[in-house]
Amino acid sequence: MEINFFSALLDDLKQKGIHNLDLRALRPESTVLTNLVGIAQKQGHEVICHPDDVSLELDLPATWEEYLATLT
Repeated sequence: MEINFFSALLDDLKQKGIHNLDLRALRPESTVLTNLVGIAQKQGHEVICHPDDVSLELDLPATWEEYLATLT
């Protein structure tokens, strides 16, 4: 499904004369990175990916009290 969507999106952007997409703040598992990049490359588009800003992730405890306990 994503493959059809992204293919249609790229075709529509090309038809409208849009040559650049600047997509920021994407998670590594986003469908843009897992699908759009490969489809764009297969269609002959130049794709440049680089990290913009990196944020850390933290698995949070289930309760507020457990979270507070991690702060000490």
